[in-house]
Amino acid sequence: MEGVVGLPEGVFPDDVHTPGPHPAGPDAIPAGRSGVSAVERLVGLLAETDRIIAETIGLIRHHRHHARGRTATGGLRLDGFLALAAGRTGTDIRRLMRTERTLTRMPAVDAAFAEGQLSWSQTQGIVAATRDLTAAQTTELDDDLAGPLATMPTGADPDAIVATARDWATNILHDTNAERYDPADRAFFRIQPDLLGGAHFSGYDRLESVLTIREAAEAAADRPTIPEAVRADADGQAVPAELQPTTTRQAQLAEGLRRAAATYLAGTSPDATVPRPARPSVSVVIDTTAPHGPIGRLLARWHGGPIPLTRLTTQRILCDPALSTVVVDDTRPGAISDHTGPITSRHYRTLRAVDRGCRMPGCSAPAQHTDAHHLVPRELGGPTCTDNLALFCRSCHTTIHDHDIHAVMDRHTRAVTITLTDGRTFTSTPT
Repeated sequence: MEGVVGLPEGVFPDDVHTPGPHPAGPDAIPAGRSGVSAVERLVGLLAETDRIIAETIGLIRHHRHHARGRTATGGLRLDGFLALAAGRTGTDIRRLMRTERTLTRMPAVDAAFAEGQLSWSQTQGIVAATRDLTAAQTTELDDDLAGPLATMPTGADPDAIVATARDWATNILHDTNAERYDPADRAFFRIQPDLLGGAHFSGYDRLESVLTIREAAEAAADRPTIPEAVRADADGQAVPAELQPTTTRQAQLAEGLRRAAATYLAGTSPDATVPRPARPSVSVVIDTTAPHGPIGRLLARWHGGPIPLTRLTTQRILCDPALSTVVVDDTRPGAISDHTGPITSRHYRTLRAVDRGCRMPGCSAPAQHTDAHHLVPRELGGPTCTDNLALFCRSCHTTIHDHDIHAVMDRHTRAVTITLTDGRTFTSTPT
């Protein structure tokens, strides 16, 4: 067991291979150079390799510029001949020839390599950095590298000049792409509805265009609020969070974007007294062949095809739509009416004069961003008159429908009382 002392567990003496002298190693150094150490010889050989490859590149260039026909290569192309005659792989030969072609466009790098200032590995790294550059851009990179090459001290970090070449090549590509690339060529606006009554929207455009949209949303959105701020109703009760519009800035900006779009559709500026807000368009289709037939489903149509609507979404849309009637005979259209609305511009002018804003307790949304809500639903016989209408912002209007909140109003004081499903009540008076 003495022979296995010092060996790792499971390793036996027969498994240990002690290599003999390499045929071209230091033991084969000619007697005249026996005073040179192995490390010195190694450094010298690497430098000699660089010189030989530089000379090889020069000979490839000379052949390419001066050879007439393929007599010297036995009728073969130079790359094929060298691969066979020198026993080199095609990849190796192609690398040499590609480097030669690139260096013809990079005189500063070419000279530095030929004079031994750059090694073969450094030259390969610089050439690799030009892979995605055009001929003119390659020459531009060489001009940029001429200065650092002229001042590069002996013994400098070999990787530094290669890293510089890569960084500058990236900058050249970036600048060129930025000049040629116009984001507007890829501009889009996409809406993807879901089955829950919502929709995702996304887009892409020039930065200044997107900033315009952001500024419009900021201008139309509510002012940022402190999340811990307590809002109270007309009686001083703290309004619960479920009745308050969200305080997250992202949600406020989404509402601001909707307000800006609605204002544009209404044809007025945000600060103007809008006769009425933009409304969804709803067409009632009556088939003369079955005028009393059941309605299979209700669909909203937009640029992209029909989408299904949930019951709550349908209720919100039907609160104050722009209604039209379409009469068809089987599938042939017969007549269509103009758009009408149950809530007129006169109603809105009156409501904005008396309500002056959203009537949800604790909400301070201005009147120009509100909808008119039937306190007693029309399907239950509620009339369309100011005594049965109150203004609610879009967020609060949605909350009323989604959470089945009951709202009643005193006809004399227009105090609105909100009753939650658990029986709690909150009151607001015109501000």
